Amino acid sequence: MKLFEKYSYKKKKLFLLIVFVLLAAVAYKRSFKVTLEQLELNEQLQNDKVRAENSLQTLKQKSIQLNQINSIIGKENVPNEIVQHSFLNFLQSTESKLRVEHIEEVYLYQHPDFMINTNKITLNGDYLEATSFIHQFESKFDLGRLVSLKMVKNLNRSTRSDELLTTMFFQNFSE
Repeated sequence: MKLFEKYSYKKKKLFLLIVFVLLAAVAYKRSFKVTLEQLELNEQLQNDKVRAENSLQTLKQKSIQLNQINSIIGKENVPNEIVQHSFLNFLQSTESKLRVEHIEEVYLYQHPDFMINTNKITLNGDYLEATSFIHQFESKFDLGRLVSLKMVKNLNRSTRSDELLTTMFFQNFSE
């Protein structure tokens, strides 16, 4: 014990304090730092797990919302030719006495996120047939939605009789 007898208590305390600080620094670097990093990583992974679970729920909600929107505005990303052919097939399948008077070219409106295709079709027939067809169109045709309807009574000069022209505007959406 003669090694420490020549030093005063102040110097011994200072030496012990320096040794304690060095041991604490080594212990922190070897054990506590790794443990704290692992705790931080664990917390981050728990947050990522919660975020992933929430994103799955959000994805399901978005899918449900997309299906609801498709039922409101019609199916999206269907080519215009298919929509018009489907309309003509639908008209034929309803067995109504309406005739297609005129089909205009599709009007396209480009938005940065989507494109709106507007179809204008003029039908010729009586009022009851037209209203019955419009009701069936609204309830069963899923490739587009009716946005405007115009009924005009015209005098046909060749037959000298009145005829009802029904102009339908319906739209479908594309990306």
